[in-house]
Amino acid sequence: PGTLVYMPLEAMSESAKYDQSLDMFSCGVLFLATLRRKGPSGQLMAMERYERLADGSRREIPEIERRKDDYDALAADHPLKNIIRRCLENDKRLRPTAAQLHVELLGIAERLGIPHQENKDHTACFLAAKELLLSQNQERLREKDAAIAERDRRLTEKDQIIADKERQLTENEELLAEKDQQLSEKDEQLADNEQQLVDKERQLTNKERQLSERDRRLSEKDKQLADKEQQLSERDRRLSEKDKQLADKERQL
Repeated sequence: PGTLVYMPLEAMSESAKYDQSLDMFSCGVLFLATLRRKGPSGQLMAMERYERLADGSRREIPEIERRKDDYDALAADHPLKNIIRRCLENDKRLRPTAAQLHVELLGIAERLGIPHQENKDHTACFLAAKELLLSQNQERLREKDAAIAERDRRLTEKDQIIADKERQLTENEELLAEKDQQLSEKDEQLADNEQQLVDKERQLTNKERQLSERDRRLSEKDKQLADKEQQLSERDRRLSEKDKQLADKERQL
């Protein structure tokens, strides 16, 4: 319940839980309106609280961006500017508590020399707020210590994973070196085999040349033999003729 321009986004949810974080948001709006001497612009009610991103998802617009004109109008060193920014955080967990705000405002008043009523009730309230703030800070420190311990544990696990990966990489590099050595030896064997093959091919070529030369000589000898056979045939023909002539003469006699 309340005016929309004084309400944080989570207050508009059906499951909203009303606690002091909502009041801190409204307090930031009041601080800003007071310093600007004007109420929040009614245009804020028409302004979108989400923007559509390129990937189709929605982004919650920071409240400081929606109230940028009023916020930027404050001097950069204004003592309340940081408090207003924290009160207007979209994440309610980042807003100050009432006790924190009380202590911070008293600190600002003391630094600026602004007089304020001091009595036992005020002192008791101030001390209680201090104790509450201290307790909250201690709790946050414990949470941070736990988060740091958890992060250290994860870092240790990651370091172990990295060490294992490096060990595996070293083993793989050793295996690769062995395989490279084996490949080099096989390359040498292949080179030797290729050289032997070249030598055998050269020997085969020489043998083929020798065989070709022998075939040529045999061919020549075959030709010579054919010539002699032809000569013998011719001689046999002549002898046959002479034998015939001799037979004719003997018959005549």
